[in-house]
Amino acid sequence: MLYIYQCQICGNEIEKIHSIKDEPFSHLFCAHCCRKTPVKRLICKGTSFVLKGDGWAKNGYQKKNLKKS
Repeated sequence: MLYIYQCQICGNEIEKIHSIKDEPFSHLFCAHCCRKTPVKRLICKGTSFVLKGDGWAKNGYQKKNLKKS
């Protein structure tokens, strides 16, 4: 997964790819500060997760009028 971290010194955003099972980074190299700095993981608004198939409405909630077989 792609995670965005923010440098706690200058506010620069750093993108990192790692598993959802991995612990978040506490320090990363900031290209703006030119050194390893403390970082905070940000919550991303965009996602590639999409519910597809019958039974899910476009707003992501289950349709109420499903036919039971």
